[in-house]
Amino acid sequence: KPGFVPCRPYPYASERSPEPFVIPPINGTIKENESRRHMFKEVKNGRQFAGQAIIQGITVKAAKNGSQYADANLTNHDETVPVKIWEIQPDSIMTYNNKAIDFTATRSDYNGKLQFVLDSFSINPTLQLRDLLPASYWDNAQLKEGFNHFLMKITDPIYQHLVRTLYNDTDDAIIDKLSEMPAAIRMHHAFIGGLYTHTLSMAYEAEGILTHTIYAKTINQSLLYAGILLHDLGKAFCYTNATDHTATKQANLLEHVAIIDGMIVDYARNTLHLNYAASLNDEHILNLRHLVLSHHGKLEYGAAIKPATPEAMLLHHVDDLDAHMEMMRMAESDLKPGTVADQRNFGLDGAFVYHSTL
Repeated sequence: KPGFVPCRPYPYASERSPEPFVIPPINGTIKENESRRHMFKEVKNGRQFAGQAIIQGITVKAAKNGSQYADANLTNHDETVPVKIWEIQPDSIMTYNNKAIDFTATRSDYNGKLQFVLDSFSINPTLQLRDLLPASYWDNAQLKEGFNHFLMKITDPIYQHLVRTLYNDTDDAIIDKLSEMPAAIRMHHAFIGGLYTHTLSMAYEAEGILTHTIYAKTINQSLLYAGILLHDLGKAFCYTNATDHTATKQANLLEHVAIIDGMIVDYARNTLHLNYAASLNDEHILNLRHLVLSHHGKLEYGAAIKPATPEAMLLHHVDDLDAHMEMMRMAESDLKPGTVADQRNFGLDGAFVYHSTL
C-alpha cells in the first residue's frame, strides 16, 4: 500500500545519518472545523434540531415500566454526545449501529447532564463513515514523513529491519491502511490515524527529552525508538477496521501487548533463526520484548512486568504523558473558555477539567 517503505537489507540503516527534523505543524483541519465545533452542545436545552452523524455504541436497556429503550452516542468530526432512543424494536435498532444517519433530535438534559433524544432518524447511504469520523490533526504526508524520520534514527540494522518488517507484515494483514487505524475505541486517539499520531507524538516527545537532557548518554536510541514505534502496533489487529472501532476477538482474547510480543518472537525465529530458548539469550530481542511488555508501567494497568531499563522507563512515561495530554486536549475543547466541566473525567484521574481564559 502507498506510504509504507518496503524492507531492505540490514546495511540500509547505516547508509546515511539522520538529518534535523522539524515537527510538522497541525494541518488546517482543526481550524476549518472550529466554526462547527460545539454544534451539538450549543443547542439550547429543549430545542429540536436536525443534522447528520454516526450513531455508535447502541445498548438496549429496560425502563422501570418494562419498556425497552436504547442508549447510544452521536458522533461527527468534532463531537460525541449521548443520546436516548425511546420505543425501540430491540432487534432492528442494532442494524443502525455504526451507521451514518440523517436525524432530528431534541436536547433533553437530565439532572443537569447533557442528553439528547432522537426524534427520527434514517440511514444515509451516500455518506461514508470517514466523512463524519474525527481524524488525525496531521495529514497522511506528515505522518509518513515523521515515521520515516524516526526509522532513520534507528541506526541499529537489526532493529530497523525488524520494525520495517513488522510494519509491512501488519499493513498487509489488515483490511484498511495501517496509517488510518485508531489507537483506541474510546479514551485517547480514538480517531482515524490515531495509532500513527499517538506513536509519532510519543517519538517527538522522547526526541525532545534526549536532545536537551543528560539522559541521552544512558539511552540506546535505536532500542528506544524501535520500542516506541512497535509498542502499540498490536492494536492494528484489535479493531475491525479504521472506522467501525469495534473490538476483534484477538483484542478480547490476547490484547495488543501479547500480540506485538508474539510478533517479535516470530521475527526472531523466522529472520534471526533463533528458537524461543535462544531468543531469551539474545540482547536485541530480550530488551525489545521488555519494552513492549512493560510499557503500561504497572501490573494493574496491564503491564506484564515493570520497566527495568532506562529505555523502558522513558517509553512508559512518554506513552502515559501523550495519552493524558490528548485526553486533556479533547476534554478542554469541549468547554467554553472560563468554564469547568460538569462531570469528572475519570481518564484524567477524576479531574473536573477547566478551560482557562488565558
